[in-house]
Amino acid sequence: MNIVLTLLLIVVAILQFILFCKVWGMTNDVDKICKKMLHRNSLHDLIKEAVKGHPDIKFLLYDAIFYEMEQIVLYTDDEYVPARLEDLRTKYELLYKKAGVQFPEEFKTIKSYQDFKYIFRILK
Repeated sequence: MNIVLTLLLIVVAILQFILFCKVWGMTNDVDKICKKMLHRNSLHDLIKEAVKGHPDIKFLLYDAIFYEMEQIVLYTDDEYVPARLEDLRTKYELLYKKAGVQFPEEFKTIKSYQDFKYIFRILK
C-alpha cells in the first residue's frame, strides 16, 4: 500500500511541476500580448514597414501619430505640449516621406488639446 501511495504522490508532484511550468509560460505569452497591444506600432516597426513598402503603411502611420498626439495632449503639461507636438510632427514627417506618403494636413495644425479635440471632434 505504501508503494502505491508513494508512486501516486510522485506522479502528482511531477504533474504539478509540469502544470507550474505551463502556467509560467502562459504568463510570458500574456506579457508579450499586452506589450504588443499597449505599445501598438513602435517607431522601429514603422520604419521597417515603410522600407518594406507595406501596402497599409499610410494607415499604420496615421494610427501611430494619432495615438502619440493623443497621449501628448492628454498627459503633458500645457506649457510643453507645443514643443512636444512639433518634435512629433518632425519625426513623423520624415517617416511619411520615407514611406512616400503625403503627411496629413490635420496633424500640421494641432498645437493644443483644444485643437486636437476640435479636429477629431472628441467629446469630453
